[in-house]
Amino acid sequence: MTSRPFLVVLCLLTTALSAAGQQAGSVRDFRFTVDTHPFLTLSNPALLDQFDGQVSLVQSHFRKENGGWLSPTESPDSWDAGASAQSYRRIGRSITFFGSLGWQHFTGKDMGGQILLDYTYNPVNFLESSDDTRGTKKRERYALAGGMSYRLSRRWAIGVQLNYTSADQTKTKDPRFSSIWMDLDLKAGASLKASDRWVLGVAFLFRNTLEQVKGGIYGTTDQQYFIQTDKGCYMGTVSELAGDYNPISVVNPRPMMNYFWGGSLQSVLDGRFANELVFQIRNGYYGRRSSTTATFFEFNGIRAGYKGKLLIPSGRNLQVLSLEAGLETLTNLENKFRYVTPTGQNTVVEYTGQSRILDRLLAAATLSYAWHKEADEGRPSLSLGARLDGRVRNQTASLYPFTRRQQMTALSADLYGQKCFATGPMFLDITLHALVGGGFGIPHEDSSAAETASTSIQHFDTPLFQQYEYETALHAGAELSFGISLPLKGVWQPYLRVSDRFVSLLSAPVYLDGGRRNVAMISLGCCF
Repeated sequence: MTSRPFLVVLCLLTTALSAAGQQAGSVRDFRFTVDTHPFLTLSNPALLDQFDGQVSLVQSHFRKENGGWLSPTESPDSWDAGASAQSYRRIGRSITFFGSLGWQHFTGKDMGGQILLDYTYNPVNFLESSDDTRGTKKRERYALAGGMSYRLSRRWAIGVQLNYTSADQTKTKDPRFSSIWMDLDLKAGASLKASDRWVLGVAFLFRNTLEQVKGGIYGTTDQQYFIQTDKGCYMGTVSELAGDYNPISVVNPRPMMNYFWGGSLQSVLDGRFANELVFQIRNGYYGRRSSTTATFFEFNGIRAGYKGKLLIPSGRNLQVLSLEAGLETLTNLENKFRYVTPTGQNTVVEYTGQSRILDRLLAAATLSYAWHKEADEGRPSLSLGARLDGRVRNQTASLYPFTRRQQMTALSADLYGQKCFATGPMFLDITLHALVGGGFGIPHEDSSAAETASTSIQHFDTPLFQQYEYETALHAGAELSFGISLPLKGVWQPYLRVSDRFVSLLSAPVYLDGGRRNVAMISLGCCF
């Protein structure tokens, strides 16, 4: 791709800029530094002005995953590899810079089912109708971000940040599907140092995502393939993968477009207690908006969220308490239309109405606590912590004459500890996680407004129960990782880390192909 040379050059430039101003001394751990500077985790780039140091990370990784306990977009046998670079750095008295880039390649065997990249993101999804068509999927992802703040005066600063992500995914067995993903995220904000203790901020947020999907048949072209269109709660219609008039075309790619507009407010006290409120309006559509091509669905909703972080120092030790919570609503409208060909003219789309087919409510919250011993050197000698996650999904799909409701609550907990040892010139760290999770709810609750002997609406119960079991089945596991690093002249700190995570269901699976999952990873990087 033409973007690769640009990414490589930018990576080298970012590295050079960060290293140029680095002073000799102890090297701070990148993730610990970011986690303990609340200004760096908020959505207002003007708050970068409150960061006075410099910290950078370059990393590559290889990950191998196996097991039958998997989500609808995962593979029972997959691997991925990637590389990334991130940097925060003050340049002079007025400018603070942030930059990152990344690349990732994924290959997964025996994949089918969901066709779009993320089944939880869209109001409508598409599935292959048979498990016999499973094959290998390959996905490549590029991410690029850059941001900066500029200090206008002792009290005021402004900032802007642009994040861009692109990805493509293909399936190498008929029926073949190709998806191209684009994600553009723009943030612009201002900050005010209201006093020696208070910093306030406001930011404008805009995001645009686009996924273009297309089907294809390159092998036995006389064989018929069918696509299930999930219009909500795994209820919808079935159509043949052929021509250019069905929901997925084999002629032209169809776009799934999303727009988000909104803003955020920030308040930070003493650099230790940060709060942020975010609100966004969402709207989008699926299909091409023209007189000759159909727009199948139009949707809208809102997103609201809170993010808070409290740092409690005590001598050389530090406690960190974090809370993130979000609420999202989504309504999907299906357009009613027909194709009309006037005499002597091209075929055009004639819309006849609209029906409300889906209402969705999503809520999520994450509460985490960490205690770090001897944190003042930028590398705690001991860290202990816990993380609690909760997710709720309530949705109703209405496709006359059927109505289907679903309720799901999923909870998970992660307890961990990390010990760092100094062994001569090297550092060795050992991390242990204990994992547990599960959930409850109603997979589906069906009703019918009228008796009918003939309808095109179908229920896709097999993938419904597979997803529900994945999200709510009681499971437990553990993760063990080892890391070794070697500071060089107090400026560079290369490291090697290996880890393995194993999770198992606590009872035999009913709908999934297996009840275990193992993830092994090795990463090589450098902090500076």
